[in-house]
Amino acid sequence: MTYHQVLQLVLACCALALVYVYALFPIAMSVIGNRAGKRERQPSGNGSESSSELPSVTLVIPAHNEQSVIESKLDNSLKLEYPDQLLRIIVACDGVDDATADLAKAYESERIRVLAFPVRRGKASVISDAVADANTELVCLCDANVMFAPDALLRMVKHFIQKDVGAVSGDVRLDSEKSSFGAAESLYYRIERSIHRGESRIGSMMGVDGGMYVIRRELFESLDENTILDDFTVSMGVIRSGKRIVYEPAAIATESATEAATTEFNRRVRLSTGAAQIVLRRQFPSISQPVELLTFISHKLLRWLSPFIILIAIAALSVLAISDGYYRAIASLLFVIGILSIIGAVSVTLRRLTLFAVPFYFSMSQIAMAYGTCKGVFGHPNARWQRTAREVNNVSPE
Repeated sequence: MTYHQVLQLVLACCALALVYVYALFPIAMSVIGNRAGKRERQPSGNGSESSSELPSVTLVIPAHNEQSVIESKLDNSLKLEYPDQLLRIIVACDGVDDATADLAKAYESERIRVLAFPVRRGKASVISDAVADANTELVCLCDANVMFAPDALLRMVKHFIQKDVGAVSGDVRLDSEKSSFGAAESLYYRIERSIHRGESRIGSMMGVDGGMYVIRRELFESLDENTILDDFTVSMGVIRSGKRIVYEPAAIATESATEAATTEFNRRVRLSTGAAQIVLRRQFPSISQPVELLTFISHKLLRWLSPFIILIAIAALSVLAISDGYYRAIASLLFVIGILSIIGAVSVTLRRLTLFAVPFYFSMSQIAMAYGTCKGVFGHPNARWQRTAREVNNVSPE
């Protein structure tokens, strides 16, 4: 095999991997999910179940300096369509230095408890302590700025009638209108939701949405204080225990989207750092779970590795393009995409257009994933993240 042929093979393998992870796998999951949606069995019940037929639930709200949203969140939680005697709410304040704890304590009652930890330790530690304080069958973990539809909790809980279900995740919808890259972000989450539906049908959803999910309390394992991706770590624990994670698209909540590109970049860096931590800790499906392991590789691992696959592909393509017009044409197309990405990075106005938003969002994500992965492998990441600025959201999704 000649040097030229080796480069062609390398490029072909890289291209196949990228096409698989960003096109073939999502399309396959979308087809499976759409077909399943027409015939899958819905959880039993019509919304009029008696209290005796429903399990008890603790709603856990971890909070660090959430004074702008905590009152709206508690008001929203109290309006959930779930029997009062079966729903308990815990607000776990992680070393706050604003009015979050004081505002939450004004709501304290037999149903609402505030855990005010004086020293900030990170979300993983606070969640672990809050779940340990819960004495209900199920625990619903959610973010302070995520507002539930009135029936969201009930729709998720109904799935636990199936004994093989260990956790249920809902559809947390981002308000992307104010985001400078809203078109691309909206497209990304539509694709993700279609993948979740398909995964849930063939086996298990590969990771809950940390903004809103319910888990059997017995399956929750105390998290290491340095855990970065608490929701994904919990998800892997559920799957490795032999239980499934189900996606319930009718359980809807809303969350304000990230407006600034720099904030989104930092968020994705953190996610990738946590992903590296997951892999290094070997917290993924075992070889005895072939379907789940293949789904993990297809949906998560290959995507996390995609920046490095792209770099290898670009290197091989650059050499091949020197002497081959066919590869020069491909390189020229990639160059145009790169220019569109740069224009999107420079111009906030043009970034709002799909033509520039999609290349920019994809490129930004790849750079962030590369940096975050390297940081996770070679650095010493801090689990205490700086949250983004919150907007007050008093409106629950209908």
